[in-house]
Amino acid sequence: MSELDVESSTRIGRLRSRLLSLCSIPSRSAWGEGESQVMDFIGRTLDGLCGSSRGLKVFRYPLPLDPFGRHHVAALWRHPGGGRATVVLVAHVDVVDERDYGSLSHLAFDPVGLTEALKGCEHLPKEARRDLELGYLFGRGTLDVKAGLAIEMVLMEELAMGTVDVGVNVLFLPVVDEERDSVGMRGAVGFMRDLAEAEGLDYVACVNTEPSELGSSGEDLPIFIGSVGKLMPFALLVGKGAHVGEPWQGLNAAYLASRVVSSLEGVSWSAESLGDQKLPPMTCIGLEILRDSYSVTLPDMAMAYFNKLTVSSDHRSLLDRFKAEVMISLKEAVGHIAHEFRLLGLPEIHVAKGSRVLEVREVIRLAQSMGFDPNGAASRLDPREDTRGQSVRVLLEALRVLRLEPPVAVVGFLPPYYPPKLNRGCVEKDARLRKEMERLASLWSREEAIRYRVEEVFGGITDLSFLGGFVGEEDFAAVMDNMPGGSHLYPMDYQAMACLDVPVVNLGVKGRDAHKWTERLDLAYSFGVLPDLMIQTLRALGGSADLS
Repeated sequence: MSELDVESSTRIGRLRSRLLSLCSIPSRSAWGEGESQVMDFIGRTLDGLCGSSRGLKVFRYPLPLDPFGRHHVAALWRHPGGGRATVVLVAHVDVVDERDYGSLSHLAFDPVGLTEALKGCEHLPKEARRDLELGYLFGRGTLDVKAGLAIEMVLMEELAMGTVDVGVNVLFLPVVDEERDSVGMRGAVGFMRDLAEAEGLDYVACVNTEPSELGSSGEDLPIFIGSVGKLMPFALLVGKGAHVGEPWQGLNAAYLASRVVSSLEGVSWSAESLGDQKLPPMTCIGLEILRDSYSVTLPDMAMAYFNKLTVSSDHRSLLDRFKAEVMISLKEAVGHIAHEFRLLGLPEIHVAKGSRVLEVREVIRLAQSMGFDPNGAASRLDPREDTRGQSVRVLLEALRVLRLEPPVAVVGFLPPYYPPKLNRGCVEKDARLRKEMERLASLWSREEAIRYRVEEVFGGITDLSFLGGFVGEEDFAAVMDNMPGGSHLYPMDYQAMACLDVPVVNLGVKGRDAHKWTERLDLAYSFGVLPDLMIQTLRALGGSADLS
């Protein structure tokens, strides 16, 4: 037997082989072809095990109404002892693109070649150089999150071959599109619900493998038992166009939007916390003039949108507070510019005296009364455009129908929307998962060279948000009814999510610099330590092992 054969016969060898195969497929998010190729690779690998394993079933199901024709593969391993208890393994197959690699872009999906090339790279950052010398593997997707995907695949292979027993059924659920809009996970919850009914399953937990160090600080390695929510409140400001030589004839929408940003950026009331974890305040991540080309005309429309991380389900109250603050900013802005023009002896500005702030649902309802079809507008858009951009275009079409008299602001939410997924300990499954993970964290801290700690929420936003249970219908409606394009552009099966309500844990791989050209994986930990921790976790969550 050759040295290569010996290596391939080991778990680490299989993990490395799976990782390199997965990384070699450029599965850029929402491009379609690469993501489907990864799914086909997973399907072929698992199909090859079905003949020798009576406990393994492989499923293929389409992603509903997906313009790129993507599909999913899933696999269920039934424990020979029977029972309904099932742990779900989830990981995404997509990656961000490779443009940040510059002259090394041709090696971005070749971790071995890239890692070798970086040895001669003079501008490699100092910390990355150190990790290179320590044996880290570089490349797009190595850390986020194909190493975790490889671990889950190999675990399913070992279960199917009978070399590992975790005492519980395991559902392997790879999904597409996590890096863009989580279309994959949003489309998978219906499959999970239907499969549970068809196969008699009870989902006791869902385990994810996002890089553990994202959204955390300190030397301890966190184990997350929840995932932060994300809202994207926005304000679209309607001003009035006019030649720059006669600005009093109009009202600069860019100026109005800038006043909104200055009033809402980093405001203390927007920062939330959960236990000892503190989330950052709301911050502006987009400030745009809504026109396609240069002009010496005052912009008549501009918008600002904000990132808001949340662990609260009170979305309706957030929108109310945001709306009130926008109204104050709008009034102050109009008053200020009118005052400055008066000081200069310029004519009075030619806009309505009163200011209005409308919610998206009000705008859409008014436009519909005049013949506007929001779903028709959404269906005409280019699916390759990001969903946020598509949502804005739907709203702009509605506003063109209405021709509102300025000054007006329209407020609402843009996609993507991620509900918070928290472990409140209020139900038995949640309480049990918390107890087991705290016990395992203590055990591993004694046995490993790393200290582990349980944290409430993963701060990096994950697919775990869609496993339900915390956002009430009123708050859910406050978001979806005020999202231009709503469920047509960003479908969410609220009933399936609420029905599932699966406790979650993120037990991730280790490395650095996800989404950067220096993305890299700590092979020693991720493949040498983590797989055994995963197996212990599944046994503990399934209730079949005494690990004390």
